[in-house]
Amino acid sequence: MERKVANIYEDTRELLNQVKDEFDFKSDDQAVKFLCQLFMADDRNELLKRYIEIKKKAGE
Repeated sequence: MERKVANIYEDTRELLNQVKDEFDFKSDDQAVKFLCQLFMADDRNELLKRYIEIKKKAGE
């Protein structure tokens, strides 16, 4: 698998480091992958989908 480098804002880096430290993730990849999988498996991701849909309609 090819490695890509993410451009992360300073405040996001601080938050990611906090998550890694508190939950003992060994790498950015491990933490981000876990958090993304958790979000995608959670029914609450539908809220974000609806929000995006409403914003698109409001912009039309």
